Amino acid sequence: MTRKRSVYFGPSQSVAVGLVAVTPLLVAYELTILFSEERTQATAGLLLRRLFALLGPGGFLIFNAALAIGFLLALQAKHDRAKTRRFQLYPMIVLEGIAYGGLLGPLLIGILGRLAPMAAISDVGHSLALGAGAAVYEEVLFRLVLIGGGCAVLKGARGIDRTVSGAILVVVSSALFSLFHHVGPGAEAFEVRVALYRFVAGLVLGALYVMRGLGVTVYSHAAYNAFVLLG
Repeated sequence: MTRKRSVYFGPSQSVAVGLVAVTPLLVAYELTILFSEERTQATAGLLLRRLFALLGPGGFLIFNAALAIGFLLALQAKHDRAKTRRFQLYPMIVLEGIAYGGLLGPLLIGILGRLAPMAAISDVGHSLALGAGAAVYEEVLFRLVLIGGGCAVLKGARGIDRTVSGAILVVVSSALFSLFHHVGPGAEAFEVRVALYRFVAGLVLGALYVMRGLGVTVYSHAAYNAFVLLG
């Protein structure tokens, strides 16, 4: 039993595996934005683009090159020395993420109650792609960079134990994740209950990232977004 668990649960937590696993969601989102008449984009993705735009006219090219290089490095990373074929990990990551995403909604409702229903959606496909892109970019920004990167920095600079720094950064990233949806042009008006709802969701996703890695967390977030849109 221990060996079977290590073949999947250990390697599936790898950042390299996670980046490869979520690439189909990212590609679907980018192609939808490219060919869609609607210009709505995932806010986190737009923020990352704007940060790269500070580098000058070639910033957008650098952004896309960084995505491509990250994918190639992840694909080449020797993340799994187990005898099980590496590609068997990815369907399991997707299914595990979808399962957690299906549980996230009832969990939040059980803790905080239901929010007001969403407005009618005119283009379901575009909205689903937008939800997938938001899941990828938000998890990369708030979980991979803030939690994963933050733990590495605190460990190296201050020698702070990863368990302690991880717990602190999960809370901090969840607060920023919630506020992020209410800041900037076109953002939602601030409502305490909605912000609290997202904060708790951030705590769950942050804990899931720490325990299960980027790939499972992204698919959980994307599945939750899809269930909300279709529900």
